[in-house]
Amino acid sequence: VFPDRYITITTQPVSLSGVSTTAAQSFSVVATATPTDTLTFQWQYASYVGAGFTDLTNTGIYSDVDTATVGIGTTTVGADIPDGYQYRAVIASTGGATATSNAATLDYA
Repeated sequence: VFPDRYITITTQPVSLSGVSTTAAQSFSVVATATPTDTLTFQWQYASYVGAGFTDLTNTGIYSDVDTATVGIGTTTVGADIPDGYQYRAVIASTGGATATSNAATLDYA
């Protein structure tokens, strides 16, 4: 949309495998804007590969959904375990550029 404005994702979120439901987890992304600009973040999830992505909110086990690092709290309740869920960040600059990170998967042990 704005060829002179763009976002570069320098660190993509990394999939987590074999993690415990009793340990908090997080996904992070690192990005920069050209020219330098303020970035906003919105983390999204998909409940399985191929599902549409939905914006996360700071409820339940999720926190910091509008920052570069989303937190996923501990859970032992079967219905709340996001096993196999995918997470990605949508990043926007105040200048109008947008970028979406790669999706990373959370797999519990």
